[in-house]
Amino acid sequence: MNKDKMNDLFRYRKTIGENLLHFIRMKGYSRISFSKMTEISRPSLDRILKGKSTNTTIFLQQMTKITETLDLPIDYFKDAIMMKPEISPMVKNHYSDCVTVNKRGSTPQVQELLQDLDNLMELAAIYFKRL
Repeated sequence: MNKDKMNDLFRYRKTIGENLLHFIRMKGYSRISFSKMTEISRPSLDRILKGKSTNTTIFLQQMTKITETLDLPIDYFKDAIMMKPEISPMVKNHYSDCVTVNKRGSTPQVQELLQDLDNLMELAAIYFKRL
């Protein structure tokens, strides 16, 4: 891969992280299972998902691992991913009084608590699989 393309991917690391997180959720992976599958540490995966990778070379190595594991082109996550959520045929409509756009919770504290809950759910999934 040429240097310009490498730098271009690194420039889009925030978008790549958001798209990768969307992909992980839509495919039903937990962060832990995705981390194990791609052989990327959980803290490194979190930095990628948050768009906070600081080293271009390491970021590109990790993205290469991810895209090779998924058999996708290296720049797959640079563009917005258009995936429809898989909905059970039994669920036709969902109605709610609350609508949030791109955020779960209204305050940083609520978002942090929800992230902690996601982490606990991932841990619980590991223990249930062992039973």
